[in-house]
Amino acid sequence: MAAVYRPLGPEWHRDILKLLRAVNFPKVSHLDAVALDRLAEAENWGILQNGKVVFWTGFFNRSGRRFMDTAVLPDYRCKWATKENLRKIYHAMFKSDDTAVVYAYSLTPAGRRCALSAGFVVTYDETGNLLALTREAAKLKARVKDNG
Repeated sequence: MAAVYRPLGPEWHRDILKLLRAVNFPKVSHLDAVALDRLAEAENWGILQNGKVVFWTGFFNRSGRRFMDTAVLPDYRCKWATKENLRKIYHAMFKSDDTAVVYAYSLTPAGRRCALSAGFVVTYDETGNLLALTREAAKLKARVKDNG
C-alpha cells in the first residue's frame, strides 16, 4: 500500500521535529519547547513510512498570507510525488475558500526545481527566494476541485 499524504496532529510534532533536524531545516530552534510551539502554530500534513514522518508540509499564516514549508528525508525524495498525494497537497494548500495564493521560500536548488515543477512561480522580494502558487494554477496543475 502506498504511503498517503494526511493531516498530522500534535502527537506527531516530535517526529516532525526529528525530520526537520535530520535534514538540517533552516531556522529550527535547538530548544525543543520553542520548536514544538512553532509546530503547534502550523497546520501540519505529511506522509508516514514504517511509523515515522518521511515527508512534511507545514502551513503558516503570516501577515495575512498563507506560507508553506516542506521537508523530506533524502531516501524518500521523489517517492512521495504520486498523483493522489499531489492532489491532496494542492487541496490542503487551498482548503480555505479565502486563500488565493500560497507562498513558499525556496532555499535549495532542488527545492526550487520541485516547487517550479509543481506550478509555483518566482515572485521578487528582498531575498529572491519567494515563490507563489495561485489557486487557479493549482487547479490547472492538479485538476483540484473547488471546495464548494
